[in-house]
Amino acid sequence: MRLFSIIGITQSGKTTTIEAVISELRRRGYSVGSVKEIHFEQFAIDNPTSNTARHRRAGSELVTARGYYETDVLYQSKLPMEQILSNYDYDYVALEGVRDLAVPTVIAAHCEQEVDQRWSEQVFAITGKLADRIDEYRGLPALSAVDPQQLQQLVDLLEQQPSEWQPPQQYQIARDGSRVMLSARQNLLLEQALADCPDGEIVLIKSGKGE
Repeated sequence: MRLFSIIGITQSGKTTTIEAVISELRRRGYSVGSVKEIHFEQFAIDNPTSNTARHRRAGSELVTARGYYETDVLYQSKLPMEQILSNYDYDYVALEGVRDLAVPTVIAAHCEQEVDQRWSEQVFAITGKLADRIDEYRGLPALSAVDPQQLQQLVDLLEQQPSEWQPPQQYQIARDGSRVMLSARQNLLLEQALADCPDGEIVLIKSGKGE
């Protein structure tokens, strides 16, 4: 699974670019998933008067709404990106506004200063409104996703990026002669603990009500 991120401020052309890139990747025969980072503290996809909102207010910690054509799982917290990606199995996953993963990145910008503010070694192209008036910046191409030829060039560059993402190792716990798979959240917590204690010993202690 290969990841890429398109970052930039509001109205810089992120969504326009990611729409065009997704469409072109699909045209080339790839399967594609996407993640949209919402930079708005009051964001909530659930209607506060809905039945699922009533479940949440009653104390349900994980709510799922299953309809005829859509299933929405409503977590009550911001999940780590690694946990989100554990649900994906596609050739490409397009990340919009995601900056906490070191993956190939395109900056959408109005001006050169916005590029400088978001620069990293993962950036391989510039896009957005800035690409309408320049051809390159800091040695990288500036390509407009609304221009069909430049879009082709942008996706050609994307295909060249070493962006294979490896999910965290899946851990199991041996119990009563059988093996139990950890949930994505449990797996991530254990992965983080192992990273924090590379030369130490980790002891798992069972705890719960009445213990």
